[in-house]
Amino acid sequence: MASQYVLIVLVSCLLLLQNTLAIPRSSPLPGGWKPIEDVNSSKVKEIGEFAVTEHNKEAKLDLQFDAVKKAIPRSSPLPGGWKPIEDVNSSKVKEIGEFAVTEHNKEAKLDLQFDAVKKGEFQFVLGTNYRLVISAKDHGIASDYNVEVSELPLPTKPKKLNSFTKA
Repeated sequence: MASQYVLIVLVSCLLLLQNTLAIPRSSPLPGGWKPIEDVNSSKVKEIGEFAVTEHNKEAKLDLQFDAVKKAIPRSSPLPGGWKPIEDVNSSKVKEIGEFAVTEHNKEAKLDLQFDAVKKGEFQFVLGTNYRLVISAKDHGIASDYNVEVSELPLPTKPKKLNSFTKA
C-alpha cells in the first residue's frame, strides 16, 4: 500500500514538473503534456526523490524513494493549454456565448440573436479564455461565428470579447 501511495505522489510530481525541466521531447506541445519516455533517467529520479522528500515533510512520514514505475498522463487542463469543452450546453458556456453576441451587437450596432454553442475549447491562464463556435441568427437566418472571450477573476469588467468573426 505504501509503495502504491509513493508511486501516485511521484507521478503527480513528475507530471507537474515535467514541462519546466529539460527532459528530452520529440515534439512538445505548448502548454500540453507528453509522456516521459525514460522514467529511469537521472532527472526523473531526482524529481521522484524530491517528491518523496517533500511529501514526507508535509505528511510527517518516512517513506523511502524506490523508483518511478511509469508516468500517468494528466487529465486536468494545464495552465496555458487548451482543452475541449465537453458540455457545450452547460449554463456557463451558454452564458459566454450570449455575452459574445451581446458585446458584438453593441460594438457593431447589430441585432444578432444568440442561438447555440456548437463547439469550443478553454484555456486556464490568469483567468479563463474561451474559443467557441456559436450559432446566431440575423433576421431569422442562422450563421456560425468564431468567438474568443476572456474571463478574468476581477470584480469589474470580468469578461472581454476579443474576437467575433463569421465562420
